[in-house]
Amino acid sequence: MAAPSGRFRAAIVGAGFIGAVHAHAVRAAGGVVAATVGRTPETTARAVAALGAERGVGSMDELAAAADVDVVHICTPNSTHAEMAEAVIAAGKPVFLIQGERDHLAPVKSVQRFYGTLTEPRELVIVDGADHLFDGHVSEVADTIADLLSE
Repeated sequence: MAAPSGRFRAAIVGAGFIGAVHAHAVRAAGGVVAATVGRTPETTARAVAALGAERGVGSMDELAAAADVDVVHICTPNSTHAEMAEAVIAAGKPVFLIQGERDHLAPVKSVQRFYGTLTEPRELVIVDGADHLFDGHVSEVADTIADLLSE
């Protein structure tokens, strides 16, 4: 459910470097960071502050099911993505995967296989020349996120 202003409302899981890139991209695309979740109440509180989220929630399932969240950004270590993506899909929200072409920690072929297991709505974007941390490509990632969210 979009905010009364018509702006989309995003949730972000993961308050590290990539989570901050996504929070910036959400705002650049005219959205709001509505919610976030951490592993503990303390990490959730830190994530709220770091991402400028409106609130923290108690679990991934609660975040995915939140009626006021239009899209969930999973910005955590790759090994956690599948379980989190399943919760998001079960809630009927879109899954966007943004992958660096030269990511040695999560090779493109393995991400493509994972993507193939997801149901709609979903989107996979491969960033040419980018590594795992998107060094030198952060603004391109932000632009990609903004484009995906404005569609």
